Amino acid sequence: MDYLARREHSRLQLQRKLRNKFPDSQESEIDQVLNELESDKLLSDERFAESYCYSKSARGYGPLYIRHQLSRSGLSSGIIDRLLQSFDEDFWVERLAEFLARKRIYEWPEFGSPEWQRTNRLVLSRGFSAEHIKAISALPGLD
Repeated sequence: MDYLARREHSRLQLQRKLRNKFPDSQESEIDQVLNELESDKLLSDERFAESYCYSKSARGYGPLYIRHQLSRSGLSSGIIDRLLQSFDEDFWVERLAEFLARKRIYEWPEFGSPEWQRTNRLVLSRGFSAEHIKAISALPGLD
C-alpha cells in the first residue's frame, strides 16, 4: 500500500518492487496480492497509463516517448493505443509549443541551419513525430 500511496503503478512495476522487497515470497503469493488490489480498484493499468501520460506530456514529452515507456512498464498495446488515440494532434502540437517556449525557442529555425538540426534532434528525442514538427514549423510564431 505504501507504493500505491505515493503514485500510480502498473501491475508489472508493482510486481517487480514486491519481488525485490520480499525475495522469499512465492510468485503465487505476490500474484494473489496484486489480484486483490486490482479487484479493490486500488491497482489499475489504465489509471496508471492516464496518469503517466498527463504527467509526461506536461513535461514536454510526445506520444512516441510515452508509448515506449508505457510498453516498458508492462502495459498492453491495446491500453496504450486507446489512451493515445483519446488525444488529438492539436493536443500534442500544443504540448510541443509549450515545451519549445520553455526552451526559449519562439520561432522555428531556417531549414538546414545548425539551429534547425539542433531543434529537430531535440524535438525528435522528446518523442514527437515528423508530423508534429511539420505542424509546429508551419505556425507563424510559437508563442
